[in-house]
Amino acid sequence: MITQAFTIGSEGDSTSLVNAKASLSHPLADEVSIAIGSGHYARFPYSVELAFFRNGEWVTDILPEFAACADAIAGDTRVYAYVPLIYFAQFLENFGTGE
Repeated sequence: MITQAFTIGSEGDSTSLVNAKASLSHPLADEVSIAIGSGHYARFPYSVELAFFRNGEWVTDILPEFAACADAIAGDTRVYAYVPLIYFAQFLENFGTGE
């Protein structure tokens, strides 16, 4: 279940994104941030940008489910670019808490 959502940019802006968060029950992460729209690393409806967190801290270890989409570590952060929406939907089905 999406627990929080907000918009970055404005309608029609080339970097207009909706950012949402969802709770997880994954061994490496308990929350995912999802960038939905058209921006630097997302092209809805085909792909989204993801970032994972555990106890409020960025997860920089690569989640094996999205290894092919993992961007390089930038400081103490890591994002997953252009994750196919179908793969993310399956991941949420397996690891989403529904909360």
